[in-house]
Amino acid sequence: MPLLKRPLTAACVAVVLLLLASSHLSVYRLTPALPPLTTTAGGPDGDHSAGEDAEEEEGWCSNVAGRRYLDSFASTWTVSCPPVAGQASMVCFQTDLEEKADNFCVLANAVYNPRDHGATPPISMRHRLPIDAVDAPQRFRSYFNHTGVGEQLQTIHLNAASSSPEAGECHPPIMVVKLEGTGDIWHSMLEIWSARLTIDILRRAKPARDVIGLTTLPGGDSWDGTDVQIYMENMSSELHASPIFDLWRLVTGRPPANTTSLARGCYKSVILPLAGGGHPFWKDHWRSQTCDRSSLLNSFVDRAVAFYGVQGPPEPSWKKIIRVSIFIRPRYRMILHQRKIIKRLHQAFPTADVYAHNVDAMNVTQQIQLVQATDVLVGLTGAELTHAMFLKPGGALVEMLRPEPGRPVSFESLARMRGVEYSSMPATEKPNEKKNGLADIVEIDEEVFLHTVGDAVAAVQERIMRANGAVLD
Repeated sequence: MPLLKRPLTAACVAVVLLLLASSHLSVYRLTPALPPLTTTAGGPDGDHSAGEDAEEEEGWCSNVAGRRYLDSFASTWTVSCPPVAGQASMVCFQTDLEEKADNFCVLANAVYNPRDHGATPPISMRHRLPIDAVDAPQRFRSYFNHTGVGEQLQTIHLNAASSSPEAGECHPPIMVVKLEGTGDIWHSMLEIWSARLTIDILRRAKPARDVIGLTTLPGGDSWDGTDVQIYMENMSSELHASPIFDLWRLVTGRPPANTTSLARGCYKSVILPLAGGGHPFWKDHWRSQTCDRSSLLNSFVDRAVAFYGVQGPPEPSWKKIIRVSIFIRPRYRMILHQRKIIKRLHQAFPTADVYAHNVDAMNVTQQIQLVQATDVLVGLTGAELTHAMFLKPGGALVEMLRPEPGRPVSFESLARMRGVEYSSMPATEKPNEKKNGLADIVEIDEEVFLHTVGDAVAAVQERIMRANGAVLD
């Protein structure tokens, strides 16, 4: 179903919404000098500390994990038509972390009218442009389950016969999100985070915001995205499948709504955000960059913890008993003989508190509270290790690596960026083993398990003692 229609002036009809005629194209490549890494003042978003970036590495890690990611994205953008009051136009942003770029776009003065199919053909995605700052729309990436701004633009139709809206006629800004719809907590978290990054980038891109109408709020407050209502495609499937759906409020402070409830009429700005598949953390999925710090990650974790109202545990003393939490599942993706292995771990480390948890039986607040009280988290490769982002710095993550065509390193990167010790051990598929009628069973070497977890416990205990001034032999 077509989502959006726009009234275009004759000068912009040939542009067909975005970047389709270079004669009407204005390209902005803003490259202001970045503040030195020793700067301590926060950026315009107020949550990503420049001081934290002072401890991030140069090169790849600096560009993907900190403020420079936001600054670079915010400074590379293009507008479809010269800005004219009331005229439909569009701004697209781009970052080039890989061979294929990542984009998001914002429409100004977009008209939504699902009943008016019009006679104007859909946007042409094949037109090529002789520019290098922002790709032409046919090159925009498609991500998981056909998500991304390129996919969204292909559902947009134009209404060139309509007149431009009068000043004050348009509704407040909205964000239209096309969800992957899997309910997977890792994918859902990155979708939410990408939408929040979109707001953070726009906050830093005042010249672009002035073009698309995202200006100061009533009362003179600087724009912070709180005037943006989120509307979702595929919302019903995600609403029932994702355990963290309510975290979407973190993006603009408002609960999302289904596009089926989107009112007809003109909208001042329509944000088509960075897709979850375009999140910078996917860049580390198959290659470890060993980044030791990320202000992007720390900021998002702080926001999520505050959203769920979780109070962190007190700072550990050197006498603290180490808590080991092992994530298990009772019906699928099970570890063969897991009860026996956990019992042996109890016996091997009687001074540690060892617990096995089925996190699927907990709500998100309980899950975060559990992880924040955990010193060593042990789990099988999978979305449940998303919780590693909530481990306190100085903790440890032990990943049991499931056999896969390639070895994903997302959770290793996540742990290192949080200041968490990471270790892993192999797990072997047991295709002929079934329990409760379900396969997907893995086997681990008990001795390797005890040794790996034991090393993690010892490392955490040593860090706690050193932090409290204990003298170690």
